Amino acid sequence: MIYSLVFDVGTLIDSVDQESMSKYVLTLPGPDNSMFVRISNRYRRRLGGFTSKIREFIRKPGRRSYERVEKRYIDLEILAQAAHEYIKVELFIPREDDPGEGTSSQAEGTVLGSRIWEDGGTGPRFLSTLYSIKTEMLPYFSIGVIKYGGYILEDDTENLLEKDVLWEGRAGAPRITVTALYSDGIETKTIHWFKYGTWYSYRERVSQCKVMR
Repeated sequence: MIYSLVFDVGTLIDSVDQESMSKYVLTLPGPDNSMFVRISNRYRRRLGGFTSKIREFIRKPGRRSYERVEKRYIDLEILAQAAHEYIKVELFIPREDDPGEGTSSQAEGTVLGSRIWEDGGTGPRFLSTLYSIKTEMLPYFSIGVIKYGGYILEDDTENLLEKDVLWEGRAGAPRITVTALYSDGIETKTIHWFKYGTWYSYRERVSQCKVMR
């Protein structure tokens, strides 16, 4: 059992929870002197196992008090998405000396629908691309609906806190991996792949009570 309080310069953010067996705190200071706090409490179930509850708070610029975060969800169209003020886009660029390895670079302002790498293999291969919410925008936004060429891969936003999307594969055979964190502390990984004209999906629980970032 844990009885910890969470303060910020004398301001109480989270009070004692006598049922909680552990508490994790993530803080992200903003460039505008704001402060984002994500608190995860873990509980033991009476019939065995564990459950979690994650809450998010924000202290806006010029204020001392904190308020609960209400996320807004942004649609992601993978074939047309460019980096902008909310979404960060990172390309995994192959090294010339080793096509199997690569380095990451941000593609600011670039539309990625045609980012193709000819590797001399079984066909043109997509540069691996990671989409995520910029750190300074994390208190306010999350990726929500995910589309590929207008086809909705997933649209669940209930209790959603955060989503990262990785685009891989070859031309005609894309592979999309979505990592999502929910307010019950569950982190999931969903793989969507296109084969023989049909989309397939597989989802698994990665962990529980993870704060991410």
